[in-house]
Amino acid sequence: MTENADKKTKILSSIKYMFQVIWEHGRKYLLYMILEIILKPVRSVWTVMLPMKIVENLTGHDLPGAIRYASAFLIGELVIKTVLDYLNYRSHVCEDSFDYIFYEEFCGICMEMPYEVTENSRKLDRIQDAKNGLDWSGRVACAVDAVKEIIAAVISLLSVFSIICKDTPLLILPVVFIVIMEGRFQKKEIEENQRYCSVLPGLNRKMDYYLHETSSYEYGKDIRLYGAKALLLDRAQKVADENAEEMKKTAKRTADIRAFSLVLETVCDVLQYLYVGIYALMNHVPIARFTMLISSTSVMASSVQTMFREYNNMLEGTEYFYRYWAFTRSPEYREDAGARARKPEARGAHVIELRNVCFSYPETDREILRDINLVIRPGEKLSIVGRNGEGKTTLIKLICGLYRPSAGRILLDGVDICEYDPKEYRKLLAPVFQDFRLFAAPVEDNIVLDGVTDTEKLNAALKKYGMYDKIRSLRAGPRNELLREFDEEGYQPSGGESQKLALVRADYRDVPFIILDEPTAALDPAAEYSLYRDVRENMEDKTILFISHRMSSCKFCDRIIVLSEGKIAEEGIHSELMKKRGVYSKLFEAQAENYG
Repeated sequence: MTENADKKTKILSSIKYMFQVIWEHGRKYLLYMILEIILKPVRSVWTVMLPMKIVENLTGHDLPGAIRYASAFLIGELVIKTVLDYLNYRSHVCEDSFDYIFYEEFCGICMEMPYEVTENSRKLDRIQDAKNGLDWSGRVACAVDAVKEIIAAVISLLSVFSIICKDTPLLILPVVFIVIMEGRFQKKEIEENQRYCSVLPGLNRKMDYYLHETSSYEYGKDIRLYGAKALLLDRAQKVADENAEEMKKTAKRTADIRAFSLVLETVCDVLQYLYVGIYALMNHVPIARFTMLISSTSVMASSVQTMFREYNNMLEGTEYFYRYWAFTRSPEYREDAGARARKPEARGAHVIELRNVCFSYPETDREILRDINLVIRPGEKLSIVGRNGEGKTTLIKLICGLYRPSAGRILLDGVDICEYDPKEYRKLLAPVFQDFRLFAAPVEDNIVLDGVTDTEKLNAALKKYGMYDKIRSLRAGPRNELLREFDEEGYQPSGGESQKLALVRADYRDVPFIILDEPTAALDPAAEYSLYRDVRENMEDKTILFISHRMSSCKFCDRIIVLSEGKIAEEGIHSELMKKRGVYSKLFEAQAENYG
């Protein structure tokens, strides 16, 4: 009973949501749907009654009458089929637009869901499962279209039911038998498909990863120079083999089920036609009447098959689509602001304070950060240093609101950042991470990203970082495509130029807090120092957080925070920390010796 209720919930929830989308974005689809539901039974009746009239006139030696009915049959068939083809075409156009709405919703959730989800393999499998459900369900084209076909088939069946019941009522018995047996077969087939789908999310995510690695030019140098082709293809092949093995099991089992079902349907069809033939011979049924019975039997058999085929499609389609629907309704993948979310002031002096902040990654016991207490004052230039793995980038992600502390609080102007609308809070920040991304889009769009371009402001930002002349020299200037993903004449910046464009993006955003998490890794120490000096001069009024492995860049900062073993080990300016002869001085001297 629970299983039936659950299945009913999935069907109703999925179809209800699809109809909501149809009502909001394409009501014409409902009109096309209703017209198809009307015309398909009309066509069924047409194929039953008109042939009977043709035969009736021929056996009555009324040739002109037979020609009239034959002409009417052909013209009617042509008109109805043409209209149905047109409605089908228009329906497909609408279905394509609905598909875009679903995929846009899915991508929107993925881009706005809590960032920590992207580092949780269990939740990533759930996202892959939702995408699989969306891909395999057929969306509106499967579920809603199945409803339309079932209704049309039921009406067609009822339209010939009275004819069959009047002359050959025993034909109903094979139909009832098929209904019972098909229900059992379909239940087994759906259960088998669900078993297969339960193992796919992890396999598909692995396969997508290897396909991306082997086809993306980003990995091209490493693959070629280190001969990684065989390794990657071997790992991809193992995943493909595992998937193929599961697919073979499912294909064999479903093929057996379908074969038995097909044999049963064929036997029932033969028995139906045999019964009609014997009945006609024993009761001396006129040829015209016999023709109508045969046509009615054909319509009945076709309608029953359509009902079960489409019902099976609907069950399977809604089962898949429900995974997507449930994902879009899951609060753990939503970063909703809430009704009482606050909005921080866009301008003015802002203070960020960390009070007793601790952090552990989900489903782990290891504390990355412990009891961090830090006040970041307006206009301060703060450097955060430490060995690899000390939590520097994690601390920045906490400040950016990408993670939430396991314990403690992060405050903006005395208010916990959890109380702010996350989108509004992030409008105060311009981070440039070490693994920043440039997109296959015009240079201008890569810098502006959100909003209308302020040309004067854009040019000023480009000049600050020495990129103005370079961008203006491009074929289409700032509107020139960045990267060659879609344009052979796209601008492919060097590593240093890419990092400068990332800084231009942060500068153009014109926000109170600038965060630089080792974005200059591709520059030599002298170039990095020069660039950081330019950043300080160009953003004198901003609060800037620097993270860099190169300790020399700390000299021009107002304050240096040293992380060690997940805690703030030291704090001060360069000269003070060098006198302490602690963690900072050891790091600085070791690096100076290496660069020396």
